Amino acid sequence: MIFPSNLGFNDKRFPEWRPQQWDIIAQIMNWYQTPEAEDFLILEAPAGWGKSLIAGAVHMLAIEDNAKHLGVITTTTLNLQKQYVEETMQPQTVDPYNAVASAWGRGNYQCLISPAKVDEAPCVHGYKCPSRPICPYYVQRDLANKVPVAVLNTAFYLAGVNYVRNEERGTLFSSADLAIHDEAHLLENSVRSFVEVSLSRSFFADLKRPLPESNEYGTWEDWIETNIELVRVMADRYQRISKELAPVIPDDPAGKKAVTQFRAMRDITLKMLPTRPLIDRDHFGVKFRAVWGKYFAPDYLFDHARRHILMSATILNPEYLASTLGILPHQFRYISLPSPFAAMRRRIIYDPVIKVNAKTSKEDFQKVVDRMDQHIDDHLEDKGIVHTVSYERARTVYAGSRHKSRMIVHERGREQKEDAVRRFLEAPPGAILVSPAVGVGEDFGRDDNCRFQIFVKYPIPYLGDPVVRARSEDDPDSLWVEADMAFVQAVGRGMRSETDYCVNYLLDAGAAWRFQFLPKSIQDSIVKSA
Repeated sequence: MIFPSNLGFNDKRFPEWRPQQWDIIAQIMNWYQTPEAEDFLILEAPAGWGKSLIAGAVHMLAIEDNAKHLGVITTTTLNLQKQYVEETMQPQTVDPYNAVASAWGRGNYQCLISPAKVDEAPCVHGYKCPSRPICPYYVQRDLANKVPVAVLNTAFYLAGVNYVRNEERGTLFSSADLAIHDEAHLLENSVRSFVEVSLSRSFFADLKRPLPESNEYGTWEDWIETNIELVRVMADRYQRISKELAPVIPDDPAGKKAVTQFRAMRDITLKMLPTRPLIDRDHFGVKFRAVWGKYFAPDYLFDHARRHILMSATILNPEYLASTLGILPHQFRYISLPSPFAAMRRRIIYDPVIKVNAKTSKEDFQKVVDRMDQHIDDHLEDKGIVHTVSYERARTVYAGSRHKSRMIVHERGREQKEDAVRRFLEAPPGAILVSPAVGVGEDFGRDDNCRFQIFVKYPIPYLGDPVVRARSEDDPDSLWVEADMAFVQAVGRGMRSETDYCVNYLLDAGAAWRFQFLPKSIQDSIVKSA
């Protein structure tokens, strides 16, 4: 048998395959090496199967079979991308830069000739920077484009394959033989976010061309046709002056804004309006939001690789996942794996208090917080997580808990969340992370980092979001399918190996009717509180 070290993986971290892991890899390779097989493979592998090693091994085997193999691994969260780079895709028997590389968006790199990040650097405005050959962003990006396997976050991958021209591959990271998309249950969200377009209220007000208040698509088509030339001229002028003044960036906020607004107007006309987007307004302007990713994923995502593997611990309904991404039933093969963890090591104690929804009063919700505190009383020396679904409920939980001195909470934002997670992981026993944003892509199942989790509310998507509401009107089941996927994902955060353990408490009395739709491995873990 081939061992992980034979494929270049670290033999200390991966001395051997997990039980049946090699059999799954062999199944995948059989699919990949069969020319007449489906274009898509959907793999549901609960925590404990080692999806990242499976993905890496498939690509390494493909390279052995074809030295010219080009592969991609995408993750929707930056944390999982880091996990791939720092823990999994670090071959020891070959120079890792001969096989694998990773890259991040411009905002993660410092410009070498200005105090700005690269996303605001002079090169973005047309400057031909002499430091480009040593710029960390371009060096890492170009390396990831050249090596056999690029590990990228999904947003960066989408931007590269759609908008960055490349001599060797047409567009950056494109023309891959195989793209493996981890966290596939979030893939449609990534596509919808990528195509979302915004128009600025203040920008067009300053031009005396106010945005229409109508939601009629014809009205928007007429308005854009009337005003796009003015914005194009402003954008062209700004870009011309930027090149003349480079590396100095022109002091022209309106011209700079015109560049993005011209692109937005063009995209609305050519790409968004034909799909009947949701038109959403806020204080800053108007957003054109895709209701379903199926209208965009084939062109924006799937056309840039020959074959695709969609992996997740939480598929639940492969037909639903495929339909949201525009994949037809005959185009995919589905493999579902059981949980390798013993049910009693990941118990879900259902302890219903009240039905928690938008109409729940503060007084009634305090009953949930009080019950939460009772469970925390049983874990005074343990670290744990409270999943709150929203930031407002996180603040309410913190304010009403007897254990607030142990709690780490955070506000909205990637940096705020990452800081809270770091403080939680570094905290001594007894710390509690209270968050609505750590149910996906986080790994707390190391050492004693997470011995309990409490769900104060079943994670139903927020119906106040117009897109969520529109999706539920189109397909009433979608709301609950996505809630089930979010719950199963979150349950898996606290236990990541067969020797680990984590007890989960679900306090929302409105959740019981969904148990029948959850995977058998989750159903087997649910026990009713005495």
